[in-house]
Amino acid sequence: MGGRQWCCAFGVFAAVLAAGCDREAEPVAAAKAFAAAMLERDATELLRLVDDASRAELEQSAERATDQIGGRRRVGAYEMLQVVDVDPRFQVVKAEQLARSETEATVRLDGVDGSSYVVPLVLEDAKWHVRLDLLRRLQNP
Repeated sequence: MGGRQWCCAFGVFAAVLAAGCDREAEPVAAAKAFAAAMLERDATELLRLVDDASRAELEQSAERATDQIGGRRRVGAYEMLQVVDVDPRFQVVKAEQLARSETEATVRLDGVDGSSYVVPLVLEDAKWHVRLDLLRRLQNP
């Protein structure tokens, strides 16, 4: 291999290595996607990003809401998600994985305004999902 070809091959290899090093952890990417959906007030996307237990609780709440209005219309689980107390100008300046096991992770999202959010995640079906812990929050206000 000539000097120029070897140099080009090395440059491609170095670029691939650098890209691999800069790749963020999957739980971090999932937490950032959740934050983006919150900022966009996209309840349908938020529902897709939560874990199975949270989604099931939201679906049960939606069924109860449908019953409470006499079944006049079917309330969707996504309607049970309300984004409150999040500044619509919030921008993630730093995302850090605080802990990770085979099935759970915790990510901290820091905003440019100095605020921080800790996001618990669980691995389900080979993807990271945000855990809302609705039952625990309802039982321990």
